[in-house]
Amino acid sequence: MTADLYGQHYLSIENPTRAKRVRYMPGDYIRVKMRDDKSTYSGKLHHVSDSTIVIEKKVKMGSGSSSMNRVYYDEVKLEEIGWVYRNPGDRYGEYFIPMASGGLVLSGVIFLGIGGVNRWINGQAFDIKTVAISAGLIVSGILLSRLLRKKYKLQNKWQYKTIPLN
Repeated sequence: MTADLYGQHYLSIENPTRAKRVRYMPGDYIRVKMRDDKSTYSGKLHHVSDSTIVIEKKVKMGSGSSSMNRVYYDEVKLEEIGWVYRNPGDRYGEYFIPMASGGLVLSGVIFLGIGGVNRWINGQAFDIKTVAISAGLIVSGILLSRLLRKKYKLQNKWQYKTIPLN
């Protein structure tokens, strides 16, 4: 056991009725929404203690070669968290799902634009098949990004626990 991991905890979101558990280790991406004021915190989970979590957020300031990153730390009390969102990148690769859903939406828009402009140049009427295909691509891209996001409400079924790593 290294000195960095000694005394650290990880956050576990559990549903005891379904025997389901989601673990967040320090370094994982997490997004939480508070119960009362509806504010949202997202970023890398930096530290987990018995009653709080610390979320690290990097903000890029400026552009080009003169840009610099600022790091902000938000301390959130566990009993004030209302919802925990699981990013699809946590399970299926950090970049694949957002790229695939964005690619589907973009290809639907491009297909509609190219088909419409081509028919307009040729002096033909607008084709309903082109609209149907592009609408299918756009809707499938939006559904792919929305359906794979999980949301855990920490009031009734889902509960949090902090478990030590050592």
